[in-house]
Amino acid sequence: MKNASLAASLAVASLLVLSGSAFGRVPVEDSVVGAGSVDTTSAVSFDVRSGPSGENPSGEVTLRLEPGGAVMASRSIDCLIVNGSTATFAGTWLPNPYGQTHFGFTVEDTGPTASAADLLGLVSTTTASRGCSPYTGVSPLISGGIVVTDAQALPLKTPCLNGGWKTFGVFRNQGDCVSFVASKGMNPGGAGR
Repeated sequence: MKNASLAASLAVASLLVLSGSAFGRVPVEDSVVGAGSVDTTSAVSFDVRSGPSGENPSGEVTLRLEPGGAVMASRSIDCLIVNGSTATFAGTWLPNPYGQTHFGFTVEDTGPTASAADLLGLVSTTTASRGCSPYTGVSPLISGGIVVTDAQALPLKTPCLNGGWKTFGVFRNQGDCVSFVASKGMNPGGAGR
C-alpha cells in the first residue's frame, strides 16, 4: 500500500502540459510522502496530505527508534503547510514508551536530479506542538527520499468565464475549464481529445 501511495504521489508530483492528445491532471492536494533516516539510530516514514491551502490534513507517520526498535505512530495530523518543495507538518503520537505526545517535521524535496540529499528535521516533545511553524535543524537523509507536492488552488468557476479559461493554457474551451473546476481536477472535460 505504501509503495502504491508513493507511486501515486510521484505520478502527480509534476504538472503535465497539454501536447497533442495528452492532458495532465493538476494535483488537487498538497502531500508529502517519504521514508528514510538522517542517522543510524532512527528511521521515519510518512504519508501526509491536505487540501491545497492546508485544509483537512490527514495521514500517518511512524518513527522507529534503535536500539530495541520501538515504534512511535501518529494519532493525528494537525496541520500541513507546503511551500514549493518544502513542507512542514505536525500532529500527535499514540501512547509510546518514551512519553512523547507531539511531533513536528520540516522536510525539503531537493528533486530527482539534485546532487544533494533530501532534508528532514524532526521535533518530538512531551508538550504541545508549535504547529506548522517551520522547524530548524534539518539534516540530509542518509537513506530514503521525500516527494513534496505543492498543489495550486483550483481556479474558481468565475475565472473560466468570459475567455478566462484561455489564461490557464490547458483547456480547449470554457466548458473544459468549468468541468475541471466542478470535479476538483478529476475530470479534464474534453481537453486533449
